[in-house]
Amino acid sequence: MSSNSEQRVQSGEAPRTSTVPEDEDAVTELGESRYLIITALLGHPQQSMSITEFEFMVPTLSESSIRYHVDRLCEEGVLVKDQLSSGYRRPKSPYTFYSFSDHGRELLSELGLSWREAWFEELHHVVRKTDRVIQIEEMPRP
Repeated sequence: MSSNSEQRVQSGEAPRTSTVPEDEDAVTELGESRYLIITALLGHPQQSMSITEFEFMVPTLSESSIRYHVDRLCEEGVLVKDQLSSGYRRPKSPYTFYSFSDHGRELLSELGLSWREAWFEELHHVVRKTDRVIQIEEMPRP
């Protein structure tokens, strides 16, 4: 990580840098937006995220852009979309979550990202989150 990135992570801010040099091939293969989405998910403690969590962790993309890319990743079989059953839904909280499919896990391995899972988890952990994001992160997942 660059010193600028390290300072942001240490201060707890959401990462502002787009990619890391070690992942250049993955960025080329996926495109920068999808790389950011996939690595945010890879770092999530439950590896299952709502659109709200993606928006927070990938602040350089708009909600509509995130939705577009997440939908395409689902169509391509990289991600799966799951919903909480009605008995577990909370008012004003997300009930749709996205996680890696088996094909998505294979892709992570092919792109050399799976071995960096712990690094992305640590990055996710040190980011200072809003109370709302913490509340969503602690929700049960499908």
